Amino acid sequence: RESVQRNVPTAQTNRNSPSHPTDKAAESPESELPKEGLVHFKSEEEYLAFLNNLSSSGLRLLGNSDALRTVRVAFTDLNQITDIDGSDVSPNFPVFIPATPEVGVQSGAQAFGASALESIGVFEDNSTWGKGITVAVIDSGVNQHIALKDGVKRLTLNKLAEDDTQLSHGTAVASIISGNHPLTQGVAPAADILSIRITDAQGSSNSFTLAEGIVAATDWGAQIINISMGSEGNSIVVADAVAYAQERGVVIVASAGNEGFDTPSYPAAYDGVISVGAVEASGLHLDFSNTGENLSIVAPGFEVNAAWGNDQLTAFSGTSASAPFVSGAIAAVMSENPGYTAQQATDLVLQLSNEAGQVGRDPQ
Repeated sequence: RESVQRNVPTAQTNRNSPSHPTDKAAESPESELPKEGLVHFKSEEEYLAFLNNLSSSGLRLLGNSDALRTVRVAFTDLNQITDIDGSDVSPNFPVFIPATPEVGVQSGAQAFGASALESIGVFEDNSTWGKGITVAVIDSGVNQHIALKDGVKRLTLNKLAEDDTQLSHGTAVASIISGNHPLTQGVAPAADILSIRITDAQGSSNSFTLAEGIVAATDWGAQIINISMGSEGNSIVVADAVAYAQERGVVIVASAGNEGFDTPSYPAAYDGVISVGAVEASGLHLDFSNTGENLSIVAPGFEVNAAWGNDQLTAFSGTSASAPFVSGAIAAVMSENPGYTAQQATDLVLQLSNEAGQVGRDPQ
């Protein structure tokens, strides 16, 4: 028998001081990582020249991306990175798994449980949906799980310490896309999952690693990228990575965030990214779900059955749960309409989704 695990930490309430679930993320981060910066170069020549001369600069190399012409460095004095020729310098913002909301869920909100697929109109056998489509899950990693088919490809960009345990957040996200179990059936069970772990054992990451993940997912052949994570900071490097993927025909779907703010978090806030908010089972906007004029769509986001650990289920809440419904829907449309690009499938999903709220586009 599958056990049901409920993980309902405290919601985030202030964008200037984000909090995290105690079992998923570290203590509240500062607005940017201290003594660390991202140096983004305008030309290949200037990028390579900087790398060649790095040893004499007094900076310590933490990572670099050839595709984005960006170097991640540690410094002792801010002046070391303020006047580097041909570059733009930006902070390396924290990126984190959103807290699953408890405070901010309105009284009377109805849980989805195992009925989420029916709520979005899936009543027939969908076992072949998503076949031939690769969806990248940039998250905390995807565990082996009874609800997920074998063959998940895995890429690790953030190694865990020897005694740390991989979080199950990414597993829950993947199961909503391609779960294949009576209690947690995914939208596109036949889709291939590419798991890219970018978090530490507490669920925290950073702009540079997120950008690396987006580039890697694109280069590994993902047609759709799901990012159920968010950041307070507008990073030029993540924006470039989003553009890198979009120029190659990849659609990025991202959770809007759970703070109850009137703007989605990043990368959901970027142009062209499909930003996803959350509703409860009767179709009402959930109070914690971020809103905004550039919100693309909403999907189930309150106590959805999802995989957890290696053989458990969880009642998964938040826009982290909502985003993979949309990723799965795009994968399903692509597989059911051979020849459709990811963008064409996305346009169809947005065009044919049910009207909610006021007529036409609205912030919720």
